Amino acid sequence: MTAVDLDKESPLSPDEIKSDNDENEVGSLDSMKAVVSRNSNQVERTPSKDGERDLGGPKDSDASDQDPTLLRYHTACKQGDLKTLREMVESNVIDLANDYDPKERVSGLHWACINNRISAVRYLAGAGADVNFKGGELDATPLHWASKSGLVYIVDELLKAGADPNITDNQGYNLLHTSVFSSNVMLVIYVLFFVVDGKDNVDKPDPHLRTALQWATYQADALTVENLLKFNADVKKTDESGFTALHWGTVKGSIPVMDLLIQHGSDFFQTTNDGKNCFTIGKELYSIGSLETSLYKNGFDKNGFPLTKYFSANTGKIITFFCTMGFASLCTIHLL
Repeated sequence: MTAVDLDKESPLSPDEIKSDNDENEVGSLDSMKAVVSRNSNQVERTPSKDGERDLGGPKDSDASDQDPTLLRYHTACKQGDLKTLREMVESNVIDLANDYDPKERVSGLHWACINNRISAVRYLAGAGADVNFKGGELDATPLHWASKSGLVYIVDELLKAGADPNITDNQGYNLLHTSVFSSNVMLVIYVLFFVVDGKDNVDKPDPHLRTALQWATYQADALTVENLLKFNADVKKTDESGFTALHWGTVKGSIPVMDLLIQHGSDFFQTTNDGKNCFTIGKELYSIGSLETSLYKNGFDKNGFPLTKYFSANTGKIITFFCTMGFASLCTIHLL
């Protein structure tokens, strides 16, 4: 599917954009190192035991080691300085096919994207910058950088310029994965509506067989989980360790997330590759109370078996009504 037109005249809402002030400029490669949830300031860590999920930011480099012309150009990209960009590109001072430091391989378009400079992004893409150029430590495209930061309008602009949402970085993450990492549900909804095509893509796993739903569950991101489920994400998919989304939900202990997964048919008795079900994981990680609360809210006892219902919901309401009326009548008689 093609990207939609998101108001070309006034593309950025106050809540969506960063200020054009230099204080908001992302100028170092370490700034893309870890995922910070937009729902909290906590740095998220990967479910694997291998350490952090690296999101591919460039490393800090000594400005004195860079070519001064390239440094000036990259600064203009970061600041959205269109006058300088036009001057350097149109006078052939900068070759857009080689507008990066060979050590870092981070293009001017990467820098414009991560700093949310939509006018610079539009200009560079229109002038012939490669929107699918893979750079930085993780061979990530500008689309990866923009989506990891939850920048909806930048993602839209890149897609309209021909960016390929199916390209993965060297960790195997595609656009849907990186959008989920941002915890910006508006970006996730955009990608689901206008990029994801069918169930196979919504469940497309990373190299560790983790789907977007499993990542959203691990991040305790209930809004993203809810929208992925609306697009028929499979709650029964397992990763390379045999973990389902509910296993990861139990790891985090988020009741709203577990509610959604249970309501969509998750199997809390299913075991991982090392023979652990959700109850075992909950006891080990002290989230068993949250799991039991979620089970009870959804009609199961603490052992995962359906609660006995003596009356239907409607019958219960009727009984409650008559009991209330009877109590009121007794009070009235007593007062008389």
